[in-house]
Amino acid sequence: MNYVLSVLTGILLVLSFPKFNYSFLSWISFIPLLYSARNANKTKSFIYGFLSGVVFFCGLLYWILPTFKTAGEPLLVSLPALLIFSAYLALYFAVFSLLFNAFSKTNTILKTAFLVSCLWVVLEYLRGCLFTGFPWGIIGYTQWNNLWLIQSSDILGVYGISFVIIFANITLYYSILLAKEKYVVKSIVENKKLSETYLLMIISSLLIIVFLRYGDIRLYFISKTPQKNTVKITVLQGNVDQYKKWDEQYVSEILCKYSVLSADAYKKDSPDLIVWPESSVPGYLLENEHLSLWLKNLISKSKTCHLIGSPDYQNGKYYNSAVLISQEGKLKDKYDKIHLVPFGELVPLKSVLSKYISALNSLGDFTAGKKMTVFNISNEPKTAFSANICFEAIFPSLISKFENHEFIVNITNDGWYLKTSAPYQHFVFNTFRAIENRKPLIRCANTGISAYIDKTGRVINKTELFETTFQTYSISPNKIKTIYAIYGDIFVLLSFFYLLYQTNVLIILFKIVKIWLLKISK
Repeated sequence: MNYVLSVLTGILLVLSFPKFNYSFLSWISFIPLLYSARNANKTKSFIYGFLSGVVFFCGLLYWILPTFKTAGEPLLVSLPALLIFSAYLALYFAVFSLLFNAFSKTNTILKTAFLVSCLWVVLEYLRGCLFTGFPWGIIGYTQWNNLWLIQSSDILGVYGISFVIIFANITLYYSILLAKEKYVVKSIVENKKLSETYLLMIISSLLIIVFLRYGDIRLYFISKTPQKNTVKITVLQGNVDQYKKWDEQYVSEILCKYSVLSADAYKKDSPDLIVWPESSVPGYLLENEHLSLWLKNLISKSKTCHLIGSPDYQNGKYYNSAVLISQEGKLKDKYDKIHLVPFGELVPLKSVLSKYISALNSLGDFTAGKKMTVFNISNEPKTAFSANICFEAIFPSLISKFENHEFIVNITNDGWYLKTSAPYQHFVFNTFRAIENRKPLIRCANTGISAYIDKTGRVINKTELFETTFQTYSISPNKIKTIYAIYGDIFVLLSFFYLLYQTNVLIILFKIVKIWLLKISK
């Protein structure tokens, strides 16, 4: 039965994310796992958590299978890849389950709730950092369309939303336990359990109310703020087949498609900036003379700045870049992607693994950029913006490091994912980036979803998948600096120190340092 409950947790979590979007399920999804793990031994509690994690990540990342298949890899390669990757990610669930088992046996109900919620936050953060990081599937993202709840991300980041969800799950678990066991107050111990459970229910309710009330207030005041210095941004969604992009026989077709889209956009809307998707041009834009001349001619007709996703080759190194071209057709500035995709743009142990997975031979060895470029549009007054590329949008701390930007642009190519849930999952991360930085966010995707997300995380307009189109958005850039943008993931750090303190690790460390300092002084 406990194994079934563990599987149920994984299934409920999958249903909480896009495409399903049954976000309410995340508030109860951990209850089956908590029930299984609490009274189990250490080994069993670890296994239950691991099983939940494997089911969750296999369900969430199933799109790896069709992506590999389209790349020409058989199921014998893609299925083990999915299982191995999911097994690694499931280890964080296993540790969570194991430590919940330990904390619940040695601490009060209230203390356990805070410890376990902080533990989950720290584990999610570590998953986003270790081995280049993969913060896909953070539980807070399930609430992407709950605008009132997620406004607190401008202080706590997405991890604050994860904290509330886990805390609510633990509260409901103990409440169900209370109802099931029908506590009869026969002793002081039972009376204390009863009181603590009720106190936990009150605190959990107040916590959710505070989050919702904060969101309501922020949304109200933002709606009353006058919109100034409106800028018009056009996104071009070329909808170029992923496997045509680098085929020479389709070069003319691709260039023609973007020429038409760009010309139509300028004639209709006269934007201040036209944004192209990641790797939109079939070649190295800054090095290929034919492409450069074609672009200069195109821009001379549109008479506006263009931000173009293009690979770049400099000093023997390849970069995935976003290039800003002026109204005169000259290079203004360039951003080189900093956080590369493992096994996509950067392949660890490529010489060994490519013998068994042939698709790896076609993947590039890109170099990570170092400069946090902030672009300027040649309008009056000049407007600054940052650009991030594809996978970088899932790293909140990276986006918040850009200085003095007034809006955010995310360019991507989600054609790899076909018609799976991946494009939808990838898209919703951007709602949190907009809130965390309180900036309007423009997303331009080759095959969709392209969109305008305002600074409250509200999706103002968006395209559908696999349509050739352009959209123009009127946005209001701003110079707001949020608490999250200034201090980053301070909430994660506080959660970490709370864990260390409550588990006496911090006290032991202080004692070790004190002894060491005394020895040095002698």
